[in-house]
Order: sequence, then C-alpha cells, then structure tokens
Amino acid sequence: DVEAMEAQRRAFAVSLIMSLANEARSYKSLALRSRIIARAADSLWDADSEGARILLRRAWEAAVKADAEDSAPPPEKDAGPTLVIALKKVVGGDLRSEVLNLAARRDRALGEEFLAKLNEATDQSKQTSNNSSESVNDSWTTSDETSKRLRLAHQLLDEDQVERAIEFAAPVLSEVNEKTISFLSKLRLKKPEL
Repeated sequence: DVEAMEAQRRAFAVSLIMSLANEARSYKSLALRSRIIARAADSLWDADSEGARILLRRAWEAAVKADAEDSAPPPEKDAGPTLVIALKKVVGGDLRSEVLNLAARRDRALGEEFLAKLNEATDQSKQTSNNSSESVNDSWTTSDETSKRLRLAHQLLDEDQVERAIEFAAPVLSEVNEKTISFLSKLRLKKPEL
C-alpha cells in the first residue's frame, strides 16, 4: 500500500509539472516560457527522460526566439540596451546558455545537439554579415559556440564533474586562446595527473 501511494504521488507530481510546462507554452514572455519549460524538464528527468528531452527542445526554441528578440537593434539610438545585451552574452547570461547548461548536465548528446545548433546559427550570421569586426582572428577571440562550450566545461569542473567537463571541452582544446588556456589551467588544478 505504501509503494502504491508513493507511485500515485509521483504520478500526480509528474502530471502537475507537465501541466505547468504545457501552460508555459502560451506565455507571452519568451524568457519566462523558456525558463519554466527548461526547469520543468529538469524536474521530470528522473521520471520521464524522453518527455524531458522534448521539453528541453521546446525550451531551446523559446530561448532562441527570446535571444533573437534581445539582440535586435533598439529603435532608439541609446547604447545602453545594446551594451547590456552584449555583456549578458559575454558572461553567458543569455537564455540559450541556461537551457544548454540544464541539458548538458542531464544528457551529453542533447548538449552537443544544442551546441551544434548554436554553431550553425553562428555560421549563418557570419555569412549574412559583412562586418569586418566579426572576421578578426587574433587567436584570443572565440566563436559563440566555443565560448558557451568552455563556459559549460568550467561550470562542470566547479561541480567536480571532471570527466564530463573534459568531454565537452575536448572538441575545442586544440585551439589556443584565453578560454582554452583558462580551462586547461583549471583542469590541472582539479586533476594534476593529467
């Protein structure tokens, strides 16, 4: 009887979380929509990992739209909002980073999928832009995808998930730049035998 009641409570909790995630799909605020759906997916992961993956993909879609809205040029000539948006991107404060971090902690393949989508979007924006500042290659600048990948790897190191951090950082560690050197230095402190 106790096990049956516990299973019933779990099913009810899953139902409530799914209901909240479905309701969030109708929110006008894309940022709120993305955050709620991503956190619902994170909460559901142990009970229904496939359903959680679907929710994380929906959260990613909302995050992409929200980040696109945030990066749209402001109608006025005020540099304040543009500066705030740029700073959020630099420190990983955009919504795609939040969803990526939740997904990567739960499923490496899903994290890689989101990083690949991010890389595709970066490639497309480079092709459409003829801005000379984007073509600077000074060995210290990195793509958005590389920055997010290494930021995630740093966070995983902070949480003592060394092997997972190495898995995420490995594809870009052949590049020599400030972010890869920083990651390798931090890794050396965590695992000197490497």
